[in-house]
Amino acid sequence: MSVDNNRCRLYAICQMEAPASFLVARDGRLYYDAAPAPTEFTRVRQAARLCPTQAIALRAEPR
Repeated sequence: MSVDNNRCRLYAICQMEAPASFLVARDGRLYYDAAPAPTEFTRVRQAARLCPTQAIALRAEPR
């Protein structure tokens, strides 16, 4: 997974959908796990789908 920081507007929808993988910190930056656990993939996929700027890019689903 990757996030395009030029597109991200820090709405934090990703954090609401997948809090184990995304964090919008007090310093105004998005921190994320580029290789989330397979058990988190459903939440991460939902976060990517709901991102209003489509800033989250997913790789193939883990097996």
